[in-house]
Amino acid sequence: MRMVALTTISSPPELNRFRGTWSGSAVLGLLSRCRGRLLISWPIGVGKSFNIDQVIAEAVNGGRYDLVIALFPTKSVVEERAMIRNPDPNIKLVHLRARPQKSCGHLNKDWLGLERRSLSLWGKAEICSRNPCSSSCFWPGQFSQENLEGAQVVIATHAQLRINPYFFSSVAKKAGAAKVLVIIDEGSFTTVRFRQTIKKAEIDRLVVAVEGAEGDECERNRWLDFLDWLLNADTIGLREGGWDLPAMSSKMVLAVQKKGLELFGDEFVFPAFALSSFEKSPPESREKLSNGGLSFALVPEVQADFIVYSGTTRKDVIQYRLGNDFVDYFKDCQFCHPDTRIYNISSKIGMKKYFPRNATQILDFFARLVALRVAAGKRVLLVSKKCFLDDCIKGLQERFDEMGVAKRVVNAAVNRAGHADPDVIPVINYGVIGTNDFQDFDCAFCLNGYFVNEKIVSDLLQDTLAEDIRVPVEITYSESKPCRRSARAKNRRDWIYDVHHLAPAILYQLEVETVLQAVGRIRPYTSPAEIIMFLLSDHPDGFTGEFGSLEEARRFFGVESARRSRLAATIEAVQRAKERGLKQREAVIETGYSITTIQRYWNIDKE
Repeated sequence: MRMVALTTISSPPELNRFRGTWSGSAVLGLLSRCRGRLLISWPIGVGKSFNIDQVIAEAVNGGRYDLVIALFPTKSVVEERAMIRNPDPNIKLVHLRARPQKSCGHLNKDWLGLERRSLSLWGKAEICSRNPCSSSCFWPGQFSQENLEGAQVVIATHAQLRINPYFFSSVAKKAGAAKVLVIIDEGSFTTVRFRQTIKKAEIDRLVVAVEGAEGDECERNRWLDFLDWLLNADTIGLREGGWDLPAMSSKMVLAVQKKGLELFGDEFVFPAFALSSFEKSPPESREKLSNGGLSFALVPEVQADFIVYSGTTRKDVIQYRLGNDFVDYFKDCQFCHPDTRIYNISSKIGMKKYFPRNATQILDFFARLVALRVAAGKRVLLVSKKCFLDDCIKGLQERFDEMGVAKRVVNAAVNRAGHADPDVIPVINYGVIGTNDFQDFDCAFCLNGYFVNEKIVSDLLQDTLAEDIRVPVEITYSESKPCRRSARAKNRRDWIYDVHHLAPAILYQLEVETVLQAVGRIRPYTSPAEIIMFLLSDHPDGFTGEFGSLEEARRFFGVESARRSRLAATIEAVQRAKERGLKQREAVIETGYSITTIQRYWNIDKE
């Protein structure tokens, strides 16, 4: 298919024309030409959210689809959707939400324990019956056939895929829809782990609970036979199949959960739902662990037409995770504001391992740079790895107080009300997605980097494979400058496999996408901005400038180190005392410096 020619969109009129060209109808027409698999790689601020609203409305009202399933990264992004804010009475919209914990009151603590142990059916039967609000609560029946039947639009968060990889097909079946369109906003779903584990102790307790549960004897015996086989099967047997998971009625599920709780209390986990997923797992993902437990992968079923909106997710990663060919139609369309400047400090001091020992000089640099930008009337957003967030806030506040900068440094997640306060410097952590609170800010500075290790890369890359057939992965560093990280198969003999070729893309997805999502909160592609990152990777649009060390960055931005600043202040104080005609001994009393310091800098103007 012919793609968009290399195009740069850098002015408001160009952006408005672009948005007008790609209406909901135009996008659906493009989807059809792309055979139902489309990646829309527009960066943050171009208009993805508005276009999604248009596509949903056109898909339903135009009669092209029976059902649209749209997933968004967070609850706040869901609540911004047009159909949520202004529901159309002629469209059956189902908004799937998390359990309203506040409505559960003192019973919420009990609910949390049951949810962690897959005992929600028991909770609905027992806990909800004790809650006077249950009769008017939307949650217990939101996944029922009655609620979903005839649904035309279903909106939820990415969390649904973590809970149920077969979410799309399950919803479509209950809705009775034949023509289905799936829309996913942002690519964080690609990093959802597919692998699950069931402990042997959980299966052992399930056996005892099934034996003691009241109910149909034939149904109970079928389950006992299956569980006996499961406990005794080895990895080869699990992969070969030749077995069927017996059905378990809702009545039997409740009976088993009741008996399990009676016998084992908080130790009882109900793994039957996980076992039903085990039956659908890829055979090559199954393995019997050395402790007798089971490990396997659950791969999302994607049979509907599919659109992914993400300016930071790579097409090859989406294809690898979903197993379908996607078309990145806009890959040669560049969005860049002419006044945006993107800088990078390609140094390891931003890594978790090295940041603590370098935090003093890093925070000194950024405190002084922020002070310069604030003095110029700029608003600054800061970004930190979550584990360093509190230390960075404290360290920066101390430095601002010393410099006389009347600004408060706050955790943006805790103090959202202060985002509009010009006297506040908010700090967000990596992983923040979807909030528009900072689109009027001028600068986004990363105080440290976001990096992952080999295990995280390998687990995401190979979580559909059992441990015995995985390829070892390593992360390497370039010897040339600027410093770069890359991932690959550790052993040269494994370089023929897909793992070797996809490892760099997975590493890029995990690290670079996370950083771009964070700094993208200030909309650098559609408004003038200044960005500073701590990356050991290339930027998709290139850097305005890159520094191999913090010292290089200091020189470029005209920021003195704290040591040099203190030295300059000392020299100035000594020279001022001298100019006033004080003797050196009198200058000691005046300045508080030692006689050695006074003597060292007394005649510095003559050196």
